[in-house]
Amino acid sequence: MNLTVIAGIVDGISLQSWLYSEPTKERLTQADNIHALIEYVHRYNFADFDRLFADLNSKQIAEYGLKGRIFWEKGQIEWRRLYEGEFSLLILIEDGIWDEFPEAFKPAQDFDEDIDSFKDRNLMLWGTYNDKEKAYYELRVAGSKPIEYPDAIIKLQKKYPVLKIREYFNKQKEPVLWRFLFPEAKDTEELKLKGKTVED
Repeated sequence: MNLTVIAGIVDGISLQSWLYSEPTKERLTQADNIHALIEYVHRYNFADFDRLFADLNSKQIAEYGLKGRIFWEKGQIEWRRLYEGEFSLLILIEDGIWDEFPEAFKPAQDFDEDIDSFKDRNLMLWGTYNDKEKAYYELRVAGSKPIEYPDAIIKLQKKYPVLKIREYFNKQKEPVLWRFLFPEAKDTEELKLKGKTVED
């Protein structure tokens, strides 16, 4: 497994233009099982690829500092607001390269950690599946409304929504990076299974 790590700083306008550029869109449409997790002021919102580009407008990233990740099984793009108009940008790609960057992108120092192994884990999300309503509800909150999750979670009709994540370790077995892989759902007995560490 070969992991490419690209990190740096970019202004909001360049980031917005790059995310919506045809080369970026074209490249992302080729990825399997692609999703986005967008952080609004008081909530997180899942979006599939089409919904992501239909729902967001330029002001939400460039002017309002909207944070988020676009992720798929072989990679992730993550951006976070640092200061007004300035964002960090992190691109993680497995077994491939990424050579299209925002116009004003300033790369950070090269990532020099040797990735020796990785381990996949389940990150629990809010809510429990309700068979009658065919939706996830937060049972500890009276009058909870259905939680909007992508079809990849809903269609499984299992008890707990989760995000599959991957942790990367160096030769000393210390965690150095992690990223989202894909959303899914698990029943109680499935969550008791221990993940395997895969060595290269």
